[in-house]
Amino acid sequence: MLGMLETTVSSIPREIDFPLQTRWPLDRPIHVLLIEDNPEQAEWTAMALNDGAAGERFDVEWVSSLLAGMSRLRDRGCDVVLLDLGLPELDGHGSHTAIRIADSKVPVVILTSDQDPGTRRLIMEGGACEYLLKPETDAGALRLAVTRAMGSRPERPS
Repeated sequence: MLGMLETTVSSIPREIDFPLQTRWPLDRPIHVLLIEDNPEQAEWTAMALNDGAAGERFDVEWVSSLLAGMSRLRDRGCDVVLLDLGLPELDGHGSHTAIRIADSKVPVVILTSDQDPGTRRLIMEGGACEYLLKPETDAGALRLAVTRAMGSRPERPS
C-alpha cells in the first residue's frame, strides 16, 4: 500500500500550484475578534483583511481593550483572535496569557509593534499561531496568517 502511495505522489507534476486549503467552508465569513487599542490601526486591519481577499471572507469585530476581548470570548462564536500586545491593561506576554485563559481553543494571531525576540519566543511557545510585526505586515500576509490559524482550530463554532 505504501509503495502505491509513493508512486501516486511521485507522479504528481511538481509545477502544479496547489491553493492553500482550509478546513472551513466558505459559506460564511471567518469571524475575527480584533483586540487593538488604536482606532486607526483597527480600521487598517479590518480593511486589509477584506480588501481584495480571494477565497476567504472576514467579519471583523473590534474591541479596544483586553478586558473587552476577554469578555467577548466568553460568549463564543469567534473563529480567530487578532491580538495587539501593546494594550493598556497588560503588555506583551501577559496579554497573550490572558486571552489563552479566556479561551484556550481559539487560535491567536499576534499583530504587534513589539520586536523583542524574547517576547516573540514566549508567545509562540505559549501557543500563538503567528507573530506579525505591524511595520512589516501587508494585507496579503495578514490574510494568510489568519487563514492559516484557522487550520489549527479543532472545530468551527456554531
